[in-house]
This record gives sequence, structure tokens and C-alpha cells, in this order.
Amino acid sequence: MHLRLDSPILLAAIAIGCAVPAILYGPAIRERAQHLRARQIDLENRAVCGKLRAPFGSQGFARCVEALDEVSRRQGEWLAAESAGML
Repeated sequence: MHLRLDSPILLAAIAIGCAVPAILYGPAIRERAQHLRARQIDLENRAVCGKLRAPFGSQGFARCVEALDEVSRRQGEWLAAESAGML
């Protein structure tokens, strides 16, 4: 039996071969990416708040992080509206 490059069986095998790793490893990769993103945000918050004289562990740090979170949330809303063609 000779499989041609446009064979439905070959295409199905390739699709399955690509889908199985995504199904098996996708959730772990997504979880790791979320963890790395949270860590990066934490490092950025510490750096910015430290420059604004609200270092980690100080009373002003929590307020600084809340303000940065609000800025980030608004920026996300603006980007979403812009990509939706609303702006």
C-alpha cells in the first residue's frame, strides 16, 4: 500500500500526531505560563513601587500595587476596545 501526500489517512495521522501532545501537555504548559506571568508582574510591581518609595513590605506597597493593577486593567480594556474597532 502506498500513501500519497494528499491521502486522507495520512492527513488524519498528522492531525492526530499534532493534537495528542497538545491535549497531553497543554494544561501544564498553560499553568506554567500563568505562573511565569504572575511572577513577572510581581517583579515589575516591586520595581515600580520601590522607585515610588513604596518598597515591598511597606504600608504603601499594597496601595501602589492596587494602583498598578487598575492601570493594567484599564490598559487591557483600551486594547480590547481598540482591537474590536471601538476606538
